[in-house]
Amino acid sequence: LSLHSTLSDHCQSFRRTSTSNKRIGVRHTFRKWQLVWRSLSGTIAAMMRIQFPTLIDMAFASSAPVLGVVGVADQFAWRKRLTDNFAELGGADCPGLVRRGFNAFVWRNPAKLREAFGICEKDVPDAHWDMLLGMAWQELENLGNFPYPAHQSGIPLACTQMREVGPADDAKIFAKLLNLGPGGRLPYKCLDLRRWALLAASPSAPGAAATRRAAGAAGAATRAATGAPPSALGTQVADWAVGWSYMACTEVVHPIGANNVTDMFPPYDWTVAGLNAMCEHAWKVAPDVNYLQRRIDVQVERRGAYPPAKRTKAVAGRILFSWGTRDPWGTMVPSRGWADDVEIVEVPGGGHCSDLQTPGPEDTEGMRRARANISAILGRWLMEVRPVRHMKLQPFGNHSSAHPGQLRSFGKAHHAEATAER
Repeated sequence: LSLHSTLSDHCQSFRRTSTSNKRIGVRHTFRKWQLVWRSLSGTIAAMMRIQFPTLIDMAFASSAPVLGVVGVADQFAWRKRLTDNFAELGGADCPGLVRRGFNAFVWRNPAKLREAFGICEKDVPDAHWDMLLGMAWQELENLGNFPYPAHQSGIPLACTQMREVGPADDAKIFAKLLNLGPGGRLPYKCLDLRRWALLAASPSAPGAAATRRAAGAAGAATRAATGAPPSALGTQVADWAVGWSYMACTEVVHPIGANNVTDMFPPYDWTVAGLNAMCEHAWKVAPDVNYLQRRIDVQVERRGAYPPAKRTKAVAGRILFSWGTRDPWGTMVPSRGWADDVEIVEVPGGGHCSDLQTPGPEDTEGMRRARANISAILGRWLMEVRPVRHMKLQPFGNHSSAHPGQLRSFGKAHHAEATAER
């Protein structure tokens, strides 16, 4: 798994598809490539346009954290934005409830946690506590990344459930968040964490896929990709998420930490040295922390969240970036482009990649306007690069045309334009 290989593979694929057909006299490549991708693939789309500007004509990157690089990104901005979503949609007290839930695992009282979650085992190993914590962590990040539309967000319900817990029952907060424990969503007398762990570790076992999803095992890899410390990663990693963990240890390095002041997560300071140690332990690799910055090669006016790019003619344009105002990844999207044809579209109230969701009656007016703006920009660019197929036709008889694309008609003196559009 490598962004370098991905770029090379896409380039070869597009070039093979775009070859000219010499048999009918096509003089120029007539296929035009517009890449419409999102999140990490949106970053790849922008990189393709920048690296291969004569092959890729334009790119639309939704929620693509192209400036989430070391030395530019504010490591605390990502989780601050996620925390603000809980405060705005779930109530000002909701982040404090989440902090109490984390504290219940940091200052662990096994008896209270066993009772809160309805756990079968009397002696719960640390790995199983980590699995439960991973479930809660993953649920919080899922809710915080995808809050659009606000009236359908799961954040208000989650905060209401956690709010039902008494002031001395912190151990029950994440049980309420996950709807586990007595009266919860599982049709069992008690929660068998050993069974869940065994199924999560055995992909071929009956019911393993459902158990892995229910247990939030993917949370470990997801938190690795967003910069979580080793203590937060848990022990179970879903198969599909292993790639994210590896890429976060090689080329896709986004500095994301927590301070428990502007955010609701356990504090940790993201550092290159800490990432190196984690990646050496997990993958025996050293991260290339400057890979994205070298490939995109855009400077910024200031560091931090929503950095504006410096103007430059050295980097290709015709790239459209969109970001939702409630998307944590939007903090790593440029707030101003490096050229007139690098457009930035803000999506009011949008979450991660929400502008690429299927339009529906639940859409806000702000979302409709943002999508109309995106459509207008892409439509304008498509007209600018609309391909013309030039056909060079051989004239009848001995009268050769002096200009390609012009044909002397038989018995006439005028020239006919022989062009076709595609």
